[in-house]
Amino acid sequence: KIFIYLGFNDFALGVTPRKEDGDELFSFFGAYCAMLRQLQAAYPHSELCCVTLLRSYLAGSAAPGFPDRLAAGESCALVTDAGTPGISDPGEDLVSLCAGRGIPVVPLPGACAGISALIVSGLPTSRFCFEGFLPASGRERRERLAEVAAERRTVILHEAPHRLRATLSDLREATCGERRISICRELTKLNEQILRLTLDGAVEYYDKCEPRGEYVLVLEGAAKSAETEFWRGLDIAAHVRHYTESGMPERDAVKAAARDRGVPKNAVYNEYVRLKNEEK
Repeated sequence: KIFIYLGFNDFALGVTPRKEDGDELFSFFGAYCAMLRQLQAAYPHSELCCVTLLRSYLAGSAAPGFPDRLAAGESCALVTDAGTPGISDPGEDLVSLCAGRGIPVVPLPGACAGISALIVSGLPTSRFCFEGFLPASGRERRERLAEVAAERRTVILHEAPHRLRATLSDLREATCGERRISICRELTKLNEQILRLTLDGAVEYYDKCEPRGEYVLVLEGAAKSAETEFWRGLDIAAHVRHYTESGMPERDAVKAAARDRGVPKNAVYNEYVRLKNEEK
């Protein structure tokens, strides 16, 4: 059995497991945690291993008996130094492995940064989506930014301090400066900070202030308006040019136009080529 624990920072704050879980939680054979020294102090008699080895276990390149021990009935705890195990971390793969082998997975509820940030954001909470970390660079990042910009639900993102300024700037460029955003820093910790700004205001704020700590960004969804469907009335060639003239590569512009129209990108590309040839 694997326990998905609520996160080591929450434990350090005094959150305790449910009584009905009994002593089994404290007899696990393995705990995967980036804060290894702290966990060793809390569980001095447990067999511990750093989280950075988790992917090696799952790939079979280290300790091949690990999944077999779980299947044989032993228990382990998946613990993180921050955040919720299994969300934007290697725990996702461990849960998938256990699910595939019929090994029980027991979540122990606790604070979740994304949900906590959403609650205090002041933005709509009835419909939302979780995007996690955006790709670091390149075409994949541009495509994801375009998807986030068009998303009508409230969007939850994670970001590291060294990438925060670039992400805020990219979000402003992909959407508009007036889109509202809640920037939540170091949630549930001593230096917790929650800012409710526009993207223009957020970029201006962090031009003056150095980002510190881990961030959850809660972005207002796109409004349903004629502006979000600017392409209606344009032929496909003009639609694609709208994006290329703003600096987007032609291939990405074709994908963006296809996404706007809800049609396959090959159909957009073929029609775009046909119309371009007719214009010559």
